[in-house]
Amino acid sequence: MNDNQIDKTIQELEKSLPTPYYFKELLKIYRKLGKQAKKEGEYDQSLKYFNHMLSLSNIWHQVYGSKKSGIEGREVDEAVGFLNRFLETHQTLYPYSFAKDGPIQNDVLLSATDYKNLQQLSELIGQHQTTTRTKPKVRKSSKPSSRESGPGFGKEFIIYRQRSQTRTKGKALYHNANGQDVVIEQLVLEHYHTDGYRGFWSENDYWWQVMTLLYWDVVYAKFSDVFEPAFGSFPSQMQDIPQDIFTNEFYTRRQKMIEARHKSLVEPSLFGLRTPSPERELRSAWKKHKGKSCRFFDQWQKFSVDELALAPEVLSHSQLIEIMGRLLRDFNNNRRGLPDLFLANDKQPLFVEVKSERERIARHQLDWHKFLTQNVGVQVAICRVIEKQ
Repeated sequence: MNDNQIDKTIQELEKSLPTPYYFKELLKIYRKLGKQAKKEGEYDQSLKYFNHMLSLSNIWHQVYGSKKSGIEGREVDEAVGFLNRFLETHQTLYPYSFAKDGPIQNDVLLSATDYKNLQQLSELIGQHQTTTRTKPKVRKSSKPSSRESGPGFGKEFIIYRQRSQTRTKGKALYHNANGQDVVIEQLVLEHYHTDGYRGFWSENDYWWQVMTLLYWDVVYAKFSDVFEPAFGSFPSQMQDIPQDIFTNEFYTRRQKMIEARHKSLVEPSLFGLRTPSPERELRSAWKKHKGKSCRFFDQWQKFSVDELALAPEVLSHSQLIEIMGRLLRDFNNNRRGLPDLFLANDKQPLFVEVKSERERIARHQLDWHKFLTQNVGVQVAICRVIEKQ
């Protein structure tokens, strides 16, 4: 097979990804090319081929985990979206290198010989560095890691920490900088706080509460079939949520109210004399409704009013409306999947998704990541906590 035929075959295989078979066929070709180039003394070219293998294996582990076979069609379908977003971000299938990113722990595609070649070639041409996943160094920085990847929307950072032998509610614990055992969300939050960020473990509840405070009269609009007058006031302990909240009718019957509320939050009032302030509106709603029976505030003390006000403080008006609008348009399908942490540094917002080493990002989380980056224009970072060896 001549060079043109090889290039054509590679292009055809790349177009057939992420079907598992074609991953493995590409790896075979690059492995053969890498060995041949090394034999001929073309070390730069050989390392390039082996780094291509490393990139393919990185992508494989992000979409299929450690499975070598038994991959279902549904998993392949999900991988298609991931790969498209990956290419949009990196503009290449091959962004990883051994010198920069190190080996993949428990790699199921690359062999020990492959890694031996990667290390030897990197050392030979002066590119090998000490940052590997077998002997990690933790950097005290807002970017704590060794590689850029993630689901195509932001950088993926890695924090290495010693894992505790104890667990809480089924979750693994890790030793933080003070030697305390904490869950990974708290660990990452503390890391960002050390770097000057303010914010909290927000997940979904936080955004439900911001939505409810800013749109209280919309959520609890007294349509005849969303509450029972016989049960008394609405909302109340007996009916603390509208009956249509998980249906399409919630939005369609309130669409005009929602659009009017969007407008009132961002446009000047009183003939232009009163400037819009979603933060002021939220604080006012908190003062007015605090303590009322409301499903979204099963714990009114979970977030303080200052924490709830962070979103309207650091997000632009249009960014805030985009997030609120997605929740209100289809609360049933969009109420979950928001990133774990909401942070700000010098009023620059940042969402952070926290994952353990092998934990996959779910479909509804990816949908929110895409929406936040592409529609809202806010960065989403992925932070993985990996056990320090």
